[in-house]
Amino acid sequence: MHIKIMPRMGDIFSALANPVRLKIITLLSRNERCVCEIAVAIKRERSVTSRYLASLAQVGLLKSRRKGKMVLYRLKDKRVLKLLSIGQDMIKNPVKRQREER
Repeated sequence: MHIKIMPRMGDIFSALANPVRLKIITLLSRNERCVCEIAVAIKRERSVTSRYLASLAQVGLLKSRRKGKMVLYRLKDKRVLKLLSIGQDMIKNPVKRQREER
């Protein structure tokens, strides 16, 4: 793995380390949503929700667009869903520890 991409990759994994941000990614997996819909779904104020969205957008996971007064968010790169799927699989099917050979 190339050393120069590690900090950037760390930023992505750091953004995904928060359960609320993971829920937002899941909400946006099928279609775009406005901040107001996301705020209701994650049970947070709009201002707090906007900060969560900004952190995901900052690392390149989300895109936004204006529609009148609304701001709509969607996934910028759906490959993030593969990362989440791998994480779920690792939890559901952990690798069994093997004894060290003597």
